[in-house]
Formats: sequence, structure tokens, C-alpha cells
Amino acid sequence: MLPGGRADGPGRGAGRRRRRGTADAAHPTGLAAVGLFEFLYAWNDFFGPLIYSLNNDRIWTLSVGLQQFTTIHRGVLYNQQMAASVVFMLPVIILFLIAQKAFIEGITLTGVKG
Repeated sequence: MLPGGRADGPGRGAGRRRRRGTADAAHPTGLAAVGLFEFLYAWNDFFGPLIYSLNNDRIWTLSVGLQQFTTIHRGVLYNQQMAASVVFMLPVIILFLIAQKAFIEGITLTGVKG
């Protein structure tokens, strides 16, 4: 947005247009949606923590611990696996319920021109 503002050249209102274009891109609902996506990315990351904490079970993340749960018990204990999965998903569900309005507005804001 800023290069497009510079291409307009200096003139009446050029600085205001540039600030307005930047402020529209940083809308609070859009930032809330991006923040929620970043949280989900970090929360669901499996491969990075698996590489860095494989030998130290005291620092496993929940996603790695959930996968290792099956390996440690040498088989799938379905009732315990599902209980652990629900506990793993609970913070994400609560966060989405709290930020649902901002999340939906942020998603729709990206597709609307105007």
C-alpha cells in the first residue's frame, strides 16, 4: 500500500491517503484474525518441537506428548487418547469462542473491496 501511495506523488492529501491505506490494513478485527491464526500455528506445530525436544520428555509440547503417548504405551488406549485430545483442543475452542466475532469480521474484511 505504501509504494502505491508514493507513486501518486506529493499533492494535496497524499500523506493522508498513505496513512489511511496503512491504517485500513491494520484494522483491529484483521489483527485479531491474524493473531488467532498465529496462535493456532504455534499451538498445532508438531515437527519443530519434535526435532528440538525429542530426547528430553520434560519439555515436550502437547502435540508431541500426545503422539508420544501412543508410543510409550505400545499401543493405542482409545479412551485415554481421546481424553487427552479433548484437553489439548480445549484452549483453542475457548479462544475461538471468545474471539469469534473479531475472527469472522477479520476473515470477511480481507475479501471485501471498498
